[in-house]
Amino acid sequence: MGAGMFIESITLHYLKDFRCVGALCSDSCCTGWGIALSDDDHRTLQRHLSTTAAGEALLRGNIVTTLDGEGREHHSIALRGDASCSFLTRDRWCSLQQRDGEPVLPRLCSRFPRIVSIVGQRLEISATLACPETARRCLLDPRAMTMVPMPEGMIADNIPHNFFINLHHGNPYIAQFDRVRAELFLLCRLNDYPLATKLFFISYFASRIGSFFNSGGHDDSSSALNHEFMHINRPGIRQEVHHQFSRIALSEKKCMELIAQVMDAGFSRAGTPSFRALLIRSLVGYGADADLHGVAIGIDRILANYQDAKRFWSAEFPWELDQYLTHYVVNHLMSNPYIKEANLLSYIRELLVFVAVFKFILFGLLAGERNVMEKNREEKTSILEQHAVHAMQQFSKSIGHNPKLLDHVRSKIEAQGMNSLPHMVFLIQF
Repeated sequence: MGAGMFIESITLHYLKDFRCVGALCSDSCCTGWGIALSDDDHRTLQRHLSTTAAGEALLRGNIVTTLDGEGREHHSIALRGDASCSFLTRDRWCSLQQRDGEPVLPRLCSRFPRIVSIVGQRLEISATLACPETARRCLLDPRAMTMVPMPEGMIADNIPHNFFINLHHGNPYIAQFDRVRAELFLLCRLNDYPLATKLFFISYFASRIGSFFNSGGHDDSSSALNHEFMHINRPGIRQEVHHQFSRIALSEKKCMELIAQVMDAGFSRAGTPSFRALLIRSLVGYGADADLHGVAIGIDRILANYQDAKRFWSAEFPWELDQYLTHYVVNHLMSNPYIKEANLLSYIRELLVFVAVFKFILFGLLAGERNVMEKNREEKTSILEQHAVHAMQQFSKSIGHNPKLLDHVRSKIEAQGMNSLPHMVFLIQF
């Protein structure tokens, strides 16, 4: 396997610096006592830690052993009161990895939140934002989406890969993966343009190549693809596309109605309990009345409060919000290969739905903040960062742990005919 590429602040800092949030990624990871260990994990910890008195103390202080009804022992890593792993140091470094390196990590910890892809002869490491620490780093670190070479031995050899992409595949949709994804990265890096325009660029590019570049294609489409690469990379073309996009004036109410349909397609009824609680908090922020039976609010009221919150926070923190969402988009491109979808526009459509839903939740949480005008810049920054990271982590966790949710949303979107570039504009301008 050749040298790998991975995203710096999601993996270089997170893995190389042994940094870990230590929060549970799903309820299935947890017993009543802590983070469940397999027998092999427990034996590995014993083998590495029992060689010194300090290691023995770590075992005694952090491993919980219980007996089941048949007298068999079960071992778990103890949790603290905030549900964080007891092996974390004060500054949230993993003391196990810091002390003994990668081989000592339990199976769960060695896999989550990493996403491992094999692209041709290259190994790539990225991360799911369902982990609070990776969500924080991805959104808040300006260097987060810098790709750098992966150090030798950074991950264990036995970690399974999430995706394998054969660049010698006969279908150009797969064979051209590196080139097409690199173009999407490039369009997201055009910092002279606002985020909305960058999202329109990738939607525009996807719509132009969709007729010949899709999962069902078998013919040599390199000539047509070359033409489209040259087209979208001409500065004059990009400026004209930006100019045309900026002149589009859509009904804000229709944009909100479209998002409401998307939410009703599954996000409002599915997901983890913590995500549903987050969504309710967001709706209450928009002015919804909540009781034991649910929440009630009219779309006009949501729209007015959404506009107010979006206008205020976007004016106060334009660069920060642009960074958060751009980093999320790039992480999605890295961690969720487009070949999972039948064509590139469908893939981009799903990404835009995610961005729109995240914005809907985030601005609802921010709308619920009281007396914001009286707070200083530092306090406002803290509020924005806290809500953005928490909303992104819970949103990503809900998506990642509920594949049926996405299937349901996709089917609803297809039934509504949301499969063209104009529909992408509605999602982008939301």
